[in-house]
Amino acid sequence: MSCLKISLTNIEKYNLIIFTFLLLYSNIFSRILDLSIFNILLYVIGLIAVCINVMNNHKISYLKLLLYSLCLFFFTYSIIDFRSDFITNLLSLKDFCFPILCLLIGESMGKYKIDIVNLFNKLFLFFVTYGIIQEIAFYTNNLEVWLPWDYKIIIDFLESGDNGNLFQGGLLRFFGVMNAFVEYQVFIISIILLLMLYNQYIHNRNVFKINIILSLIFLLLALERSPIIMLFIWAFIWKVPSFSIDLKRMGKLIVFILFIFVSIFYFYSNLYEDEITGIAFQRIVNVITFNFGNDAAFEERENVHWKFAWELSKNNYIGIGPGTVAPSASQYIGYVGPHNNFLAYHLAYGLFGLMLFICFLMLILKKFSNLNKNIQLFGYGMFCAYFGMAIFNMPFVGKNGILFFIIVGFLFNNNFNIPQNTYRAHR
Repeated sequence: MSCLKISLTNIEKYNLIIFTFLLLYSNIFSRILDLSIFNILLYVIGLIAVCINVMNNHKISYLKLLLYSLCLFFFTYSIIDFRSDFITNLLSLKDFCFPILCLLIGESMGKYKIDIVNLFNKLFLFFVTYGIIQEIAFYTNNLEVWLPWDYKIIIDFLESGDNGNLFQGGLLRFFGVMNAFVEYQVFIISIILLLMLYNQYIHNRNVFKINIILSLIFLLLALERSPIIMLFIWAFIWKVPSFSIDLKRMGKLIVFILFIFVSIFYFYSNLYEDEITGIAFQRIVNVITFNFGNDAAFEERENVHWKFAWELSKNNYIGIGPGTVAPSASQYIGYVGPHNNFLAYHLAYGLFGLMLFICFLMLILKKFSNLNKNIQLFGYGMFCAYFGMAIFNMPFVGKNGILFFIIVGFLFNNNFNIPQNTYRAHR
């Protein structure tokens, strides 16, 4: 029995390592090799990780009970919903159901917290470097030479007339289709902040520092407002309470903020007038100045997406089916893009499904209150950042949702072993 437990532990650990690798790189390999097998493997390995977690953990908390109930409801609803075909409903489970199950994967990762944190630190280096290479290649008109697979996708989009999948000026939305360039940046801020939270367990400090610098460079080159706003909300809620009682750290924060504003003011005219960065910069200014009336994206959401989705939800309390809302199923039937995560759950699973999901989020928020103060504030910051983005986009579904619930499970599981040498180094 003891040998079986050791064997299962090894299988679980290596399975989680493979899953982490695929989470970051499945899309890149799929584009380079023009094969979808890597994305399929991500979900297969993920389901194995969920099954191992269920076998190894027999304690049922209120959170897990609601998690199982929510996933069972989503699964049953998708199976009995005959308004969409089987493939469409199956894809909807990938978007809506699997991310929630990833809380269990995050809980499993929490048992190997030090190993997983250091794995993220190593894998993240090339992950963020690739984004910077892509940006430089785009800005210098060398994308076709440096990254021909990305260039090919851009050309395919332009030829099909699907310009909505491109960033302003033609920069590929890195992480696949839909709002994937934004998703890639959300991954960057989520992972780098997670590494900062557990930085005392990181072995290679130089790689960690390089990751922070590269992340800031990437975000500045991208100029996409949603991830930048998420970063400020998350970091503000997490760090400001501790800065308020540490005048030295508060002074450094004020100097950093002043540096950002002076830099923006100095480069304002260049950023605003440039045909590539102009639209992106104006979108950021609109958020800072609350000038939503002059924002085309906001007006489109308010007058088209939200309005249409709200009318549909008012007239369909049992929903219109997940297949019509799931981004990955949009190629099969008429896709309704609500650009609001809560409207999306209502349209997908009806009012009852939406209420179940909100109760699940509230239970997560309540459980944050029982954690260590630093982790608690980190969790609150993450929750508020994702919640704010959910009003305008769909961060709780797809790969953004996968990462969110992994981090939630990761934060909740503080039952991990610290190797003796690590403990002595950081006590």
